[in-house]
Amino acid sequence: MPSFDVQVAGSGIVGKTLALSLARLGLSVALRGAPAGSDGREDVRAYALNPGSVGLLRGLRVWQALPADARTPVHDLFVLGDA
Repeated sequence: MPSFDVQVAGSGIVGKTLALSLARLGLSVALRGAPAGSDGREDVRAYALNPGSVGLLRGLRVWQALPADARTPVHDLFVLGDA
């Protein structure tokens, strides 16, 4: 059985970012969890990221790799409650 320095439980946006960050530091990382959309449904979630989060993704060279239509600035946001 292989051994790893770190096991990240969860393969969403946070888990994948953490795993990539740790791997770039030279650690061996196991990423555990079903990838988004693995249940047969398309992953249609949208994220509003602050400049710090965008900077982190730029530093990991993820932001630049996204398709141009997947990165859009948000100028206004209107949020309604669950009710």
